[in-house]
Amino acid sequence: MKAKDALTLMKSRYSAFVVCDSKYIMKTTHPKNPDYHDDKKEWQKSIENFSKSNTFLELMIEKFWDEKEYAYVIFKAKFLDGELYEKSRFSLKEGVWLYLDGEFL
Repeated sequence: MKAKDALTLMKSRYSAFVVCDSKYIMKTTHPKNPDYHDDKKEWQKSIENFSKSNTFLELMIEKFWDEKEYAYVIFKAKFLDGELYEKSRFSLKEGVWLYLDGEFL
């Protein structure tokens, strides 16, 4: 199922990290993302290591805005051992929203 907008995709990707659904993360990552790998097994292992090594507590969306081909979500993800504060950028590719990259805030 494709996300209707980048905000929906952001939330579904967070949920995928929580349940360690590495295939969904890979499927919804733009090929120009710096973490994108041609070696799918290694990439999958990296995602699973991240998911399993963190206890996810909460996702807080601070701001969302979209444009014609790009959308942005500023969020905080709280973990047992800290938090991630990011401005994520999403790109519309062939009618499908994908996670392009993020900037730590």
